[in-house]
This record gives sequence, structure tokens and C-alpha cells, in this order.
Amino acid sequence: MGRLAPWFATVFGVLLLAIGALLAWEGFASFGWPEAQGTVSGHRIVREYQHRSNRQPEYHGEILYRYSVNGRPYSGDRYAIGRGSNATGGFPTRSEASKSAAEKFARDSQVAVYYNPDKPADAVLRRGADWTTGIPTLMGLLSIAGAVWLFRFQARLASG
Repeated sequence: MGRLAPWFATVFGVLLLAIGALLAWEGFASFGWPEAQGTVSGHRIVREYQHRSNRQPEYHGEILYRYSVNGRPYSGDRYAIGRGSNATGGFPTRSEASKSAAEKFARDSQVAVYYNPDKPADAVLRRGADWTTGIPTLMGLLSIAGAVWLFRFQARLASG
């Protein structure tokens, strides 16, 4: 595995860079997506465990919405590109996440839905890329930097 490690890190880094580029491209493309009138159909509260030492759960609200394009009905839950369906951010309790979701997106309220004209089922409530889309790019760059270091380290071992 020792000789393969830099190759693995390179391939892994390139894959992460590709994912980051696709997310960034989709985020920028969404600024040109058409708008449809949508209706909030409900909320879903999700529990997640963050990578912290205290292992306390965190809750966030997901917004469910309906919209139609050219008379065809669609439904969605994606809030933003890179952020997925998390529409409220994290809260320490389920009730706080539920309250935030209900305040930001009341059931049966009207919302602007931005949809991909080539694939209308692909929609978001917020255009653009979330800051989290940069994470795969950063991790890809770090992986490739690690691969370069491993290649150089192996070359020194081989020559010395």
C-alpha cells in the first residue's frame, strides 16, 4: 500500500475537486434558473450528530414545498445547493428547530422556487452555492498536496 498511497491520494483529490467544481458550477448556474411560484407544504425536523467531543445532537428544519412548471406538478425539499435540505441551521432542541422552520416558512405560505430549466424537478429556494460547496474543493487540494509530499518522500527514500 505504501507505493500506492500517493496515487490513491491523487485520485481522491481529483475526484473531490471534480465534485467541488460541479457544485460550484450548479450554484452559479442557478442564478439563471427561472422562478416558479411555490407553496410550503410542511416541515420536517431532522436530528444530526455533529463531530464534536460532546456528541450532542443538533436539529435542523427541512422545508417541503410544491410548485408547477408548464402545468406539471413537482415537490421538493432542497433549500440551497451545497446546503441540501437544511433550511434553518442547527439548533440544540427539536422545538427550537421547529419554531424556526415555522417562522421562516409558514405552512401554505408562498415561496419563490428556482428550478433547473433542463430538469424542472431539480429546484432550490435559495439561488447560488452555499459556502459548504467549497469543502470538497479544499479537501481535494489538501489531498493533492499530500500526494505531492508523498511522491517526493518516496523519491528521497528511493535515492537515499
